[in-house]
Amino acid sequence: MPRKKRKKNQANGVPSWILALGAILAISALIGAFLWRNQTEKEMAMNKETLCPLAADGSSASAPTAMTVILFDLTDPISPAQRKQLTEYIEQELVEAPRGTQFTLGVVNEDSTTWGASAPLCKPFAGKDVMRRLDQNQKLVQKRYENQFLSPLRGMIREMLSAKPANHSPIMEALQSLLASTPGFLTFPGPRRLIVVSDLLQNSDVFNFYRGDDWQAFKASPSFQRLGHNLKGADVKFFQIPRSFNGINRPAMVRDFWVNYCEVQGCVHLKFIPLEDL
Repeated sequence: MPRKKRKKNQANGVPSWILALGAILAISALIGAFLWRNQTEKEMAMNKETLCPLAADGSSASAPTAMTVILFDLTDPISPAQRKQLTEYIEQELVEAPRGTQFTLGVVNEDSTTWGASAPLCKPFAGKDVMRRLDQNQKLVQKRYENQFLSPLRGMIREMLSAKPANHSPIMEALQSLLASTPGFLTFPGPRRLIVVSDLLQNSDVFNFYRGDDWQAFKASPSFQRLGHNLKGADVKFFQIPRSFNGINRPAMVRDFWVNYCEVQGCVHLKFIPLEDL
């Protein structure tokens, strides 16, 4: 008897099993594209105000991946060369920070009403981060990165660099206000970083280098009991502005004080970078 021929599609002569396989592959591709897009949307989802990643529970709560706080103590003016150095250093900090890092800024001023933290802002995706993502517009992502993250922070930094001189430098007080005012900083379990721009010459009723105070005197004072432990596990970097030590008996005790201060606060790494201009 003659063999039965395999059934073919009457329209184009393609075997039905090939059509079925093609349909399965097409459906699989659609499912894969949907899952890819869904995953991408989850990765890039952010709080509209802070640009921080969203919490894992799907709420609109911010969930930063790291935190950086920057304190500017410019109660004495800085030179153009120091300003340029500092601007480049801070710009480098912004560029090198991991995506999702929350930034807040604060200023040292003898007017305590100016203390505290700026509105938190997280580093979002930049254009280079989505180059391989077919479902993302690289130019739009880069525009958001520049307009909503870099530009606002640069503007605040320029404003703080233009602060007027003051007669007192309550560095410790302004610092603790900045840390306490930064949302989530005190209990954040991830990487934390503190950057201080200052000559480090604390000058307030609590502690004053110009009246001969040193670490031992501070440790024996009632103010020591108020010292927080808010930097446990944090990295700390001091951009130190050189000043005249007139009126200070032992200039070396300035850095020693801050080393001890950070040790009590629980810092992990401490680095001093001088901003010299000659």
